Amino acid sequence: MRPPGSASGYSDAESLLDIADSVESSSRSGHNIPHRVDDVEKPVLFYDWKAYLDTYFKPLKNITRFQHFTVSSGKPGIVSCKMSPDSEEDHNLLRRPSVLKDVKSVFPNQIHGAGLSSERQWYLFEEIGPFFYSEVARRAVCPEPTTL
Repeated sequence: MRPPGSASGYSDAESLLDIADSVESSSRSGHNIPHRVDDVEKPVLFYDWKAYLDTYFKPLKNITRFQHFTVSSGKPGIVSCKMSPDSEEDHNLLRRPSVLKDVKSVFPNQIHGAGLSSERQWYLFEEIGPFFYSEVARRAVCPEPTTL
């Protein structure tokens, strides 16, 4: 159901599935491919990259002052940083020189979301749910919580 006075380019995307469908159908060349976290066939997985990389590398201090970064397989652990096109600084990010021999070819630990608290679920159901046009989308996005 389209709201009164809506423009012709209006979309009734009320759920993540609707948004993914809209992104996919709006891509004439097929280059926009949405990936949904709850997709059974191609799930999006989250990993604890921070903890994994902290084992081997140091953080780059003041990273926001740099505009350009270059890494090369010829200089492992070194990142060349530029504040402007004509300036360059090399930074060694390895914690110790032999660290690359220790790197394992395994992924870090997978992170699983904790989910929404009961309080947040009730808020979504009571305060946001009434704004949905489609009852199907409302039940998908903010179903009635099973806990009090």
